[in-house]
Amino acid sequence: MALQFLEAGAGGVAAKIVGNYLPVKNMWLKAAAGAGLSVLTATQLKRPILGAGMAAQFASDLIRSLNVVPGLNEMEETDFLSGELNEPNMVYLAPSGEPVFLADNGGMIYADGSDSGLTIYDYN
Repeated sequence: MALQFLEAGAGGVAAKIVGNYLPVKNMWLKAAAGAGLSVLTATQLKRPILGAGMAAQFASDLIRSLNVVPGLNEMEETDFLSGELNEPNMVYLAPSGEPVFLADNGGMIYADGSDSGLTIYDYN
């Protein structure tokens, strides 16, 4: 079963590579060409699992280009942040060598949430 999974994955990778080199810009023609290549791979090369992986990748590319499934292509990368980041998420080390993190009140806490007795000013 693991070999079948790997063969289908290889078909997806092969379809992605072939899809990038297809000179067709029309998404419908590209999907039809991908379906044809998948069928040829499954029937002529007698590798149905490889062909299924290829078909899945070509179908995924078509669905993404249509924007019919909410969430696949709607959000920009910056839409995941609700506001600006004021401080980088830095990890500081206590004198004992344990990592401490900046709390909202300016104090430093250990990973378990206990107070370290240090403040951000101890590191400036």
